Amino acid sequence: MAAESVCFYSRQQPSQTEYDRLWMSVVSSDAKYYFMLTMAMLLWGMSWVSKDVAVGLAPPMTVGLFRYLFASLAFLVFMSATGKPAHKRFRREDLKSLVLVGGLGIFAFEVMELTGLVFTTSAQGAIIDGIQPITIAIFASLILREQLARKWQYSGLFLGFLGIVIVVGVQYVLVWNLDHLIGNIILIIATCIWALYSVAGRRIMERMPSLNLVAGASFVGFALFSITASLEAFWLEPALNLPEFWINTVFLGAVVTFLSYLLYFEAVKNIGATRSGIFLSLVPIFGTLLSAWLLNETIYWTFLAGLVCVTVAILLVNYPLSEEERESPLPVA
Repeated sequence: MAAESVCFYSRQQPSQTEYDRLWMSVVSSDAKYYFMLTMAMLLWGMSWVSKDVAVGLAPPMTVGLFRYLFASLAFLVFMSATGKPAHKRFRREDLKSLVLVGGLGIFAFEVMELTGLVFTTSAQGAIIDGIQPITIAIFASLILREQLARKWQYSGLFLGFLGIVIVVGVQYVLVWNLDHLIGNIILIIATCIWALYSVAGRRIMERMPSLNLVAGASFVGFALFSITASLEAFWLEPALNLPEFWINTVFLGAVVTFLSYLLYFEAVKNIGATRSGIFLSLVPIFGTLLSAWLLNETIYWTFLAGLVCVTVAILLVNYPLSEEERESPLPVA
């Protein structure tokens, strides 16, 4: 009887080979999207090193001008090659929305971010930038009256705030570097600007494809940087004769702004925003490690403590929803 039971159990259970085949089919179907997300996060983390190098060669407005020149060119070519050219994708009524998100999320954010990097380090910038999901959650709650699905997720907001206090406040007390403090405060303002852009863009994306929104915002950003960079007489900048300036601005525009966008949204489209959002915690990690490796920046214990706080905070705020929670709307206060 026992032998018959074993035989029956064996017949009913998949073999190890079948388990392996089933597991590989599940993993392989999503593996490429996980790879896309990891690459996008790596490129976003690496952008802190590139921006730090770029603002050491040219003023922020000039860096922003050429970054969004190359980003705009990449979007124009991609749009023309994959369907309608850019001028046929936008309607006249889209102009106000694009000016809003382009002026806020591209121009104002980039000006503050590049200016902050003039004073502080890319490692500190990457950690501060990591609180973006947290600031977005705060502004979404204040403006859109959205709430996190679980009460305990709000501990992530506190933990993220604690991480920034450690990086900005405690580090300043220990090292007493006024330039770093000024730069870090500017970068915190930049994350708030990005949160406003994200909240505004969320409503606009309900009636405009994400590709059109990001590309159109880049076009507006380039136009605004053209004006401000002209005030700096960018054509006289010695950096224009340096290959490293062009390498970094092409990387920031065509790779970070354009390619990373495609990788991220392709993954979101296929595996969902919830699973994709978890990967955002990799950006400050990559940014900090690459800053230490490529720029030989000193990583203090406060950076590591703040990085741990911010990373855990992102994971808490982006904790995956259950099927029931995903199907029901978020409660509104």
